[in-house]
Amino acid sequence: MEGDELLEAAELAKEWNEIGVWREDALNYDGDTREEFYAGLSGADQHHAQTFIGTIVDNMNKKQPGSDPKFYYWGQENGNYFRDILTHGAMAVNATSKNPEKALQVYDVVRNDEEAYKLLNFGIEGTDYVMTDDGELGRPDGWDQSTDDLGSNFWAGRMDEFEPDRVTDAPNKQEIYDELDAGAKDYPYSTLIVNKDLIDPTLAAMGGVLSEYIPQLQYGKFEDPAAAIDEMRQKLADAGYEDARAAIQADLDTWAQSQG
Repeated sequence: MEGDELLEAAELAKEWNEIGVWREDALNYDGDTREEFYAGLSGADQHHAQTFIGTIVDNMNKKQPGSDPKFYYWGQENGNYFRDILTHGAMAVNATSKNPEKALQVYDVVRNDEEAYKLLNFGIEGTDYVMTDDGELGRPDGWDQSTDDLGSNFWAGRMDEFEPDRVTDAPNKQEIYDELDAGAKDYPYSTLIVNKDLIDPTLAAMGGVLSEYIPQLQYGKFEDPAAAIDEMRQKLADAGYEDARAAIQADLDTWAQSQG
């Protein structure tokens, strides 16, 4: 809502758009960009560290030999990144669940029973995965992640003790972990609770404005980024930005006082 950083980023994106850094239909493209990356038709893929370590390096080495993919993370330049908070990956049963006790029982099984956990996350041993003599998880001959992966994505129940090393892990996995851990800070706002009940309509209206402008700014599609940003900021103000900010600030002030 203020400052020149957004304009600088939008102007750079406009330059990149004009020289063809991304495809012309980037805003509407609905293909699988990671598969494009594996096919050598894209130069970047955005996801988290675990994906790079566990799948990107191995796939690129196999499908694009010599590509030597590199990992860059948000906050790397200025050390502005944080460790996970306690509720990261947390799971909750919906308040309208007809059988919350049964839902928790099912969750307890798939999270804490090793056999069920492996079946959900890795599949059938010998068919979907194999275990090597040194205890690493591998895949049968002919297995291809692009076509055979289960993709359970069980972050809300991950159990490290049931997660073996993979034969496909990046060789420098520990080096990446050590670098991230050395610079990460503890997140100071993990206990902050923002009451959005009274400002939810405002936030929804602001979200509509942002969805209209930010993608186009992000991909350099506005001929005049400065004018577009001014227009966007005015619409956000009209939607009630100041009221929403004041409500959140009040919660922040109350939380700060409770921290002593």
